[in-house]
Amino acid sequence: MVSLVEEGFDVVIRAGSTITDSGLIRRRLGRFTLRLVATPDYFKRKGLPLTPEDLIHHDCLRQSSARTGKLHNWPLKTRKSLSIPETMCASTTAPLVQLAEEGMGIACLPPFAVNKLISSGGCLPPMGPSNMTRDHLAYDRAVQKGLQEELLMNIVHLRFGDAPIFLETQQIIANYSYQKNFSGNISGSPWNGPGPSYGIGGAAMVLAPLSPSVIMPLIESGVPIDRLLRLVAGSLGDAENVRNPLNSSEFGTQISRKFLNLIHTLRDLQIADAISIRRVPGEPKTKKKEAVPEKTYLVFKKIGIPELEKKQEEVCKMLNLPAKTQEAEFIYGQKPTGKPQIPMVTRSMLSIFNNIAATIEVPEKAIKEEMTSKTITDNPDKGRSTIVIHCSRIAPPFAFVSIRHDGYSYWISKKDLETKAAFSLLQLINELSVNRNNAGAMVTIPVNGH
Repeated sequence: MVSLVEEGFDVVIRAGSTITDSGLIRRRLGRFTLRLVATPDYFKRKGLPLTPEDLIHHDCLRQSSARTGKLHNWPLKTRKSLSIPETMCASTTAPLVQLAEEGMGIACLPPFAVNKLISSGGCLPPMGPSNMTRDHLAYDRAVQKGLQEELLMNIVHLRFGDAPIFLETQQIIANYSYQKNFSGNISGSPWNGPGPSYGIGGAAMVLAPLSPSVIMPLIESGVPIDRLLRLVAGSLGDAENVRNPLNSSEFGTQISRKFLNLIHTLRDLQIADAISIRRVPGEPKTKKKEAVPEKTYLVFKKIGIPELEKKQEEVCKMLNLPAKTQEAEFIYGQKPTGKPQIPMVTRSMLSIFNNIAATIEVPEKAIKEEMTSKTITDNPDKGRSTIVIHCSRIAPPFAFVSIRHDGYSYWISKKDLETKAAFSLLQLINELSVNRNNAGAMVTIPVNGH
């Protein structure tokens, strides 16, 4: 320990609060929290400790007092006394930092001394039962952000003719275990990353048109019917939605006025609670009878308000339904069989992505060099696209989600509520599409380093 008076020092900076020399004056400069750190390679070899008790099975690099030789305590949140191993010990910080950086074990050190380890992902969060809620929330937020970025990335890739890639998350989940019991103890093993596992079944789901029985019940959950149909419907009755323009040298077929009027009128009726969706569950095949498919109906409610009844009649007329129809079944791409039915052609997820991709802002240079086509809008009625994706050299601080591609940032603004709502709906539809057969969730993964 340096003697300031005897060795002629004017000022010294020390960590800790104990002063044994009464001739010194102390001023607090700040506070810090000790962190448990080790190299990522160490955690791969030894496993990731998720509770204080797990540290018993690890190599722990301890620090002792230079004056008394007593070991410093580690700030662990535990309900019982715990004896932390003493694999190696030092009375100063420097050798512990070096040992930790060389992968020799876990050290408990101030963050300013181990910035290198923290930046490389070798820092453990505070552990213990009281942190369970926090850890779950942090994990969920990280997953949500990753899914948003990967969804945006695939749309941008399609804009430039690159193929999206899909990864089955069942392979990820198989490599990660996480359990807890009622006493708050946790056990688990770290996920070091799965090898790529690409599913043909998953690709087929992305290419297959969405079933009306899967997506239309979203309306009952409060999803705006006009926003939903603008994203997923190719046509409703004989009213055509905008077609994919990326496969054409023209801007593509503009959204028909009839389709626009239809979805706006349906939205007015939805707001007034004058329509609803009714589902009839399907039945599996048995030895005695064939399977019965699930059916979905658009129900016109009896309101008794002339203005709303007139709009109901307008919808019936636009859908070629008999006047005063009480309910009509959604059918995929078929001609009505005489019963009140609404032929509906839905898009595949790939088609939906392609349509959104055509509306992305891109650098003028990319269009001039024919790297991509001109930007269009899929919502000319509002003079903007359903999902507005901006392009700039750097994403602004108010970006809701952003990704990098070929030297540019593509991003959605936090200030654009309509786009955020539509993008979140797109995420939900994507999850429904890939999980329609309960085959496990899927996520997208980046390619080409973008």
